[in-house]
Amino acid sequence: MLRYPDVNGKNKCGTCYRDILIEGPSKTGKSIGCFYIKCFRHPCQYFHSFAQGDAPTNWRQAPQPPMGKSNNSAAERTCSREPCKKDAHGSCTNKACKFCCVVLGGCSIKGHNEAALSQAQLSKLVALKGASSHNPLTSPPLTTPLRYAPSHFPLDPRLTAQPERSSKELAWLLSKPKPVSHMQQEEESNSRKQQEEVEREAELERLEDEEYRRVVTESLSLLSSTSAALSPSASSQVIPPASEPSTSILVQGLPVTRVNSSNYPTITSHLSDDWMRRHEDRTKVPQAIRKGQVDSELIKRFRVVWWSKAGMKAVTIPIPSSDIRDWPKFRLADSPALLERLGEGDIDFYDVLTFEWIECPILYAHAVKTDGYLLLRRTGIECEDFDTKFALATRKGDSSSRSYISNVRQSVATKTKCKGKGRALELDDGESEGEVQIISDITPKIKQEPGTGCPPSKRLKLSPLVIPTIHSPISIPSSPQSPHSPPTTMTSICSSASFFPFSALSSASATPPATPPTPTSSIPLSPDTLATVSGVLSPLTGPPPQIPGSSLKWPANMYAVDMVHGFRKMHELLKDGGGTYQQRFLKVFKQNPPTSSTYHDQVKRWKDAPPNLRKAFLDAGRTSAGHWSRFAKGNPLK
Repeated sequence: MLRYPDVNGKNKCGTCYRDILIEGPSKTGKSIGCFYIKCFRHPCQYFHSFAQGDAPTNWRQAPQPPMGKSNNSAAERTCSREPCKKDAHGSCTNKACKFCCVVLGGCSIKGHNEAALSQAQLSKLVALKGASSHNPLTSPPLTTPLRYAPSHFPLDPRLTAQPERSSKELAWLLSKPKPVSHMQQEEESNSRKQQEEVEREAELERLEDEEYRRVVTESLSLLSSTSAALSPSASSQVIPPASEPSTSILVQGLPVTRVNSSNYPTITSHLSDDWMRRHEDRTKVPQAIRKGQVDSELIKRFRVVWWSKAGMKAVTIPIPSSDIRDWPKFRLADSPALLERLGEGDIDFYDVLTFEWIECPILYAHAVKTDGYLLLRRTGIECEDFDTKFALATRKGDSSSRSYISNVRQSVATKTKCKGKGRALELDDGESEGEVQIISDITPKIKQEPGTGCPPSKRLKLSPLVIPTIHSPISIPSSPQSPHSPPTTMTSICSSASFFPFSALSSASATPPATPPTPTSSIPLSPDTLATVSGVLSPLTGPPPQIPGSSLKWPANMYAVDMVHGFRKMHELLKDGGGTYQQRFLKVFKQNPPTSSTYHDQVKRWKDAPPNLRKAFLDAGRTSAGHWSRFAKGNPLK
């Protein structure tokens, strides 16, 4: 039974069971500096490496040669067969180069055999074998022991004592064709055969062509001789039908058919007269309008509303489609006729987004639409009947038209989605004249705190709000007033902030105004109204007050009447260039500004609210019924 390899004991090969000597330490490989045992007497090549630091007890490290003397190390790397001076293979058991190792009998290395030698090396080996056979005393025997082989390493006779090849065998090896040369010869023969085949086919085609030309020439000569032999006297003779049983004759083995009335071709011209249609010029024919195609002239049409002088009504000017070069963009410079009618002088156009008059250069691009209106005026004049024209310019299109089918579908989808979420508001003035009761069927959504496993069991419901009515008009001064100077003229919120449709702030009386104020109109207030306003709205010089004792954030800690005051002041600062949104918010509300989307949502909430709801919360003033949070719950964003 084999034992595990021992660095201080006797070790045997696991395959051939021969004794193996310990070698090392290794200078290359993965186990550098370790002792090892190996056996190359069989194909499996048994090898075992000991651990780092395990060394035989009787091993002593050889002294290192001086740095300047390296002759011994160089001699160990030189081929052991004299007089060869080539480098020896590191793994060769004969300590020789490839050629010398083959001369000495070869070893277990893959390339150290006769099959790996080149043609020149085989020739040299044959010459060396022949010389050694003629003069056996002049050359050392092939089984001479190695010059630098270690004495303690016995050589395997199966590796060193290989049978020598005779000169005839080596000559046969040289004469044996190699696979590469054989493939080259086959390729050359194949290409040669292909070339011969191509030449043979070309010769056959040439012969066939010559034979065809010869037969055609003979046929033509035979026909010409036959037609010449026929004379008028010969043609008058009747040829019996029995003499011509067939209309075909053989000429040199090829059939030739005679032409007569029965087989004469019926088509004698190349093309008939009616085969091709005559040319017709269609360049001047107007192109027919396809079914369902939209007329561009009906699409590219809009109108200009022009106020030329103060106190005069506006003139509506239709613009032809020829003056619109790049629809839906329109510039005044594109229409010379319109510029001539407008005359010289500065012109303003009304911007429906910012609700103000803006100076209009003639190269400014206006975004127009079909059947739309562009409002123009002379700079500095007051527009008469502005509200009617403004309503025409901002009206919505007919939703029943097929052009607006996408809008119809979107509207239907929105109504279906919002079904059951409507708002019902009723004003009950029968019970008490000085109170307004708001009844809502909206169930507020309770925001669930993060971390809770289940929603709350009960939902809160809004109770009817009872808000006292204030009969005094609610207005604020357009500019700060000192306490010593009496107020003269005030401007309503609706007129000062043109982009806020605060119709509820223009007047809080029971009768609303008949027509909405124009952007240039104003409503004067009396000194008695100012006393009422000072009790409802805070002055413009200070920030709006918050709900006393509230720990909520904006806008939940505000009153509705103060929120409206802040909206107007924020807009005034924006028009005067009062800085960024954060700077304006800190200046107006004196609180940490929320995101701009949160602020604009509150502005939109106030603009979209019904007039009676806005009036009710303004009348509530700074009471519990006038909290902005109540207003937000009763008027959710759509």
